[in-house]
Amino acid sequence: MRAGCAPLDRGAVGVLFGLVIKPYGWLTGRRVRIGQVIGWADLNLIASLQGPIFRPFVSDPRPFVAWSDLGSVTHRVGLADRS
Repeated sequence: MRAGCAPLDRGAVGVLFGLVIKPYGWLTGRRVRIGQVIGWADLNLIASLQGPIFRPFVSDPRPFVAWSDLGSVTHRVGLADRS
């Protein structure tokens, strides 16, 4: 485990599994991993902050990632931005 990273609580994983991962699988017939869901949420958080709040400072804001594109998310969350 990296310094400064807290492991996910089992309750948080259960809520994430029950509210997002299972319904997505039932509706689309595709499997999705927890890392993809967290990456999807992080990308949309970045897009929502870059839009109205940091618009003057960001030259090329990220677009929102649609729910239907959740299965193809490759973004991973880390302590520092690697891009």
